[in-house]
Amino acid sequence: MQQSCVAHVLIQGLRIPCRLGVSAEERSLEQAIVVDLTMPIQLKQAARHDDIAHVSANYQTVASQLTDWVAQSHYRLLETLVEEMAIWLHTQFSLKWLRLQITKPQAIEAADGVSILVERHFL
Repeated sequence: MQQSCVAHVLIQGLRIPCRLGVSAEERSLEQAIVVDLTMPIQLKQAARHDDIAHVSANYQTVASQLTDWVAQSHYRLLETLVEEMAIWLHTQFSLKWLRLQITKPQAIEAADGVSILVERHFL
């Protein structure tokens, strides 16, 4: 039986400390951003072998390396961070597609946060 299978792994609510903001005061304090990432996986191959060696993108590795990358970044705007992060994820993990949302919880005092959501298809 032929069947089509599209599978994604979601990393939800990944809190990453960083220095992000326009004002000197905002940049002087470390704050957490929250990252939600959806990326495709080769589900059948991984399930067939039940071995992490057959996983197309190990989510633990993605989260760890992404946290390190953000810690070394020095962007001022959330818009710049989300754009550069999408490019970095594509390059680092050979992703052909991703959905990425970054939330800055402390951006507006009366709100839960401000988010930017992007979806990228790479050729």
